[in-house]
Amino acid sequence: MAQTVHSTYQGVDPRTGWSQTGEMAGYIYGAKADRVRKNIRRIQNDLSADTHLIPIFNAQGNVVAYERTMDPKKREVLQQDKHMARMLGVWSGRIVEETQSDMFNKQLVQTLKDTWEEARKNGEESQFINVADPKVKDQVIRDAWDTMGYKLKENAAELFGEDTLMIRKDMVNDALGFHQASVRDAWTGVSRWSPEAQNAIKEAATVIMGDNAYKYMVKAETAVTEVVSMAKTTIVVRSLTVIWENLISNNLHLMTWGVGPLQLVKQQRAKFLEINQYVQNQSKILELNAELAANIDNPAKARRINAELQVLEDANNNLSIKPLLDAGEFSTVSESLTEQDQALREGKLEEYLDWAADKLPGPAQTAFKNFVITKDSALFQGLNRAVQYGDFVAKAVLYDHLIKEKGYSEEDAMRVIAEEFVNYNRLAGRDRDYLESTGMLWFWNYKIRIMKVLARMARERPASLVLWTGGVGPMLDVDSAASGSLLGAWNKGTLGYSIGPEMGIDSLTMNPWNSFYLLDAF
Repeated sequence: MAQTVHSTYQGVDPRTGWSQTGEMAGYIYGAKADRVRKNIRRIQNDLSADTHLIPIFNAQGNVVAYERTMDPKKREVLQQDKHMARMLGVWSGRIVEETQSDMFNKQLVQTLKDTWEEARKNGEESQFINVADPKVKDQVIRDAWDTMGYKLKENAAELFGEDTLMIRKDMVNDALGFHQASVRDAWTGVSRWSPEAQNAIKEAATVIMGDNAYKYMVKAETAVTEVVSMAKTTIVVRSLTVIWENLISNNLHLMTWGVGPLQLVKQQRAKFLEINQYVQNQSKILELNAELAANIDNPAKARRINAELQVLEDANNNLSIKPLLDAGEFSTVSESLTEQDQALREGKLEEYLDWAADKLPGPAQTAFKNFVITKDSALFQGLNRAVQYGDFVAKAVLYDHLIKEKGYSEEDAMRVIAEEFVNYNRLAGRDRDYLESTGMLWFWNYKIRIMKVLARMARERPASLVLWTGGVGPMLDVDSAASGSLLGAWNKGTLGYSIGPEMGIDSLTMNPWNSFYLLDAF
């Protein structure tokens, strides 16, 4: 997917001169900027002592616009992190991000070009859409294109021509992404609904809620998405049931490939230790990079830090799981959750629980955090890691089995891994994505995408499929690829449970303490 990171210099867009830090109170340009320039002294005198106008110059040195600085009192509301070490890490990470994103986007445009040329040879031009066309009618696609950085657009113009970037229609979401659907769309116009429908929504909302309808609807939507995200986190991370069922289901799936029980136990332990070591090494590398940035003028310390970094990098390169890591198969987002859920997990509801816990004295604070399982508690971190590692360990075991026992090449083995496990971070459609985020649908990414795995098993390993997922799985009362799929849930009569708020309400009882039957009275 295209990266939307824009190259900056000290927080400023080098092409436009606009600040990209998010700390400005507004912009003045065009005719208004001309009037400000002619009356700058009077206007500056009218501003408060804590706000100023910052001029923006063009290539000829003429003032063409102004930025208004944010009132320091308003800036305090942003609660900016001022921790030196963390900010050094953010700073160095941003440099890497900008550099890597440009390289990634260049490769993406080249791949899209190759795909387009191949399609032209086969007479399949009708399957493509020009997402860079200023006249494109799809407002969602136009909005996504406007979000792209100037370097990507320059690369596209170089390979495709001005205002041209041809993408296969079914791959637009994968290539560009989209802004999540929201009640805001009726006001912003970034929607596939007709203008008449959008106006009807705005008018109906205004009649019911008054002139502040937009504000009320956005706040309500934000509250709902945060509650739903916390419910998902409870179900997937806090619930020991999901961790256990995921482990058993993965083991059953590996057995359909002929991985024996003894080999499973041995390999899972080895791969778990490796991925745990990798995570610890990466954490240490981040710390050392921050320390290196702080000691760049101290050659002795810099040499020591670089030596430590090299040792850790060598250790990571020698891990048997490195091919999977290089292929991006290890996600820092818990399985069954999306990056959006991960971001929302840092929302106000979780922050409130953390704040409430921090108000308690020492022992009571620790007890409360582990009872509620706040995101900064040791128990949550352990459960989250168990879920994160679940599918990856299974992938690593299968990868070794395919190469060592089945004689697959690394490329073929990696292709099988990509097909045999659900990619939770691949975008769903914009509509289903919204239904998932607001609790109208629950975990349909898994239910829909596991059907491809199920079809593959039925075609290539039918006997194993019947034995392990059709027989042993139900006996253990564990969802397998068959029973957990959309068709399987429909056949069992449980599909309706994943539609509507019922699962979210039930998440209130999925605290692991309740799983241990300590809260039966509740």
